[in-house]
Amino acid sequence: MALKSKLINITNTLFIILLFSSCSDVGGLVELAVKENINNAEKISLKEQNKVYPSIQPDILKDDIKTSEEIVETIESSDTKNTPNPIYKVGDPYEINNIWYYPKRDLTYEETGIASWYGDKFHGRMTANGEIFNKNIISAAHKTLPMPSMVRVTNLDNGNVLNVRINDRGPYVHGRIIDLSEKAAELLGFKDVGVSRVKVNILLEKSLWLERSAKEGNFPGIYIPKNQPLILPSINSVSRPKVSIKNTSEGVKVLDDTKINIQKSFTEILASSRQGNLRKVNPTETKIWIQVGAFSSTINANNVVAKVAHLSKTKITTIDYQGRILHRVRLGPTQEIEKADEILKKVFELGYKGSKIVVD
Repeated sequence: MALKSKLINITNTLFIILLFSSCSDVGGLVELAVKENINNAEKISLKEQNKVYPSIQPDILKDDIKTSEEIVETIESSDTKNTPNPIYKVGDPYEINNIWYYPKRDLTYEETGIASWYGDKFHGRMTANGEIFNKNIISAAHKTLPMPSMVRVTNLDNGNVLNVRINDRGPYVHGRIIDLSEKAAELLGFKDVGVSRVKVNILLEKSLWLERSAKEGNFPGIYIPKNQPLILPSINSVSRPKVSIKNTSEGVKVLDDTKINIQKSFTEILASSRQGNLRKVNPTETKIWIQVGAFSSTINANNVVAKVAHLSKTKITTIDYQGRILHRVRLGPTQEIEKADEILKKVFELGYKGSKIVVD
């Protein structure tokens, strides 16, 4: 029995020695277990965050991994508690991506080109004039027009016409002339397509009214009362329809709101910002051009043609612009926006930073 007891003690002693001699391995196992628990906890935490904050969109997290505090801050910044501090603003010249823009109070503005839209990524953020961007309200970003001002946007592809309030700067994608809110794009019928050929005209009376109101500290059209849900007409977003070649952009007659002398109350402008006064005109058959520039000298125009002719077909047209004879240098035409974007990019690379896409 004594021998058996000694053998048991020796075995226990050897077990203890072996146990302590392998403590580093045990520690490694413990560390792995701890890490596994932490990872599981983090996964649960993210699930809980998505459960508590279902409004988080995938594009909020696509750039980098954010901490829970940053996620909460992002959500709170897009909450309705974020107080706007709007001002009337034209602004000084500014530079984006080596291109200069010159904001001005242009009460005769008219331009054709390509429109885009923006939504979730900027929802709840401050606009360029201190308002809060709401993707569900009809608004738009423009590079140079005063904020706020009102423009009429005509979707040349389907004939939808909408009055839109400018309250932000942009877009800075080459070849885009206006960036509409998600709701405005939906009403104009190109939300699903992403871009559309448009004509943009400033509305003189409405813009002057908004300017006077803003300078007095009033900004109708910003808010939507919580007890008054949006009532908007249903619009089917469709691709560009086929239209008659006879209906050219020059031949379409559109009601000129700037010639109607109607005083708009704050309530009416608010309704316009919410419902947009959607109208319908005939869609028009258009072509997409890349306009390199307009020159008073034919020599200068021909010199430019010589430098860009390898990119696409070229055309020089002579126009009378405010009493001046100008010679426009254009490339094209094309019916594909992607092709126009590609040519415009190459024109920019040649140094013609003032080039743009026009629809005619």
